[in-house]
Amino acid sequence: MSGSRIVLWVIGATPLLCAQNVRAMYALPADQLVRYEMHEDPNDSESEVVLFAALYLSAQSSDSEAVGWLIVDVLIIETSGQHREWVDFSPYVGTPDGLWWVVHTHIQDPVASEFDVPPFLEGTAAGLYNTSTGLEYSVGGASCDPLCAVMYNGDAAALDYDFIEDGGSEPIAHGASETVAVIDEPLLPPEPMP
Repeated sequence: MSGSRIVLWVIGATPLLCAQNVRAMYALPADQLVRYEMHEDPNDSESEVVLFAALYLSAQSSDSEAVGWLIVDVLIIETSGQHREWVDFSPYVGTPDGLWWVVHTHIQDPVASEFDVPPFLEGTAAGLYNTSTGLEYSVGGASCDPLCAVMYNGDAAALDYDFIEDGGSEPIAHGASETVAVIDEPLLPPEPMP
């Protein structure tokens, strides 16, 4: 670490490490895929998922309770209608350091409910599947009302969001403090081929 100074003392036969002027170092969790599912009726978990935004997260830093996640890319999939897909490999993240700091009960085992307030994100996603038209988007966490907090078995968030095709005037999806399902999956390295 830049600016770090590690001192090794040997007391008897036991080495003792002491980090001076350094934030405590903690092991980073595996990369995560966090998906926000927008339902046709946000108050009905059984209604059709019309669109979802998936964030590919890579842990960059941590302290004793929080992880600083880099949002590597945003994948947006329209699941109803034409089934179109878009991706943004360089989303704007509205935080001072460009990381999303999330408090985790167990640093090595993040859970979906801990990703309930994403930072403000915006950008233009390129057409990936079944479209060549770009998609302008903005997504950000909002306050979750009591109903939101119990939806989707507690794995819910309230989001403000807009998804508008380039050159379009009407959003393909819009929500203000709308309840969405949150799904989190660790991304594991691929298994070696036999």
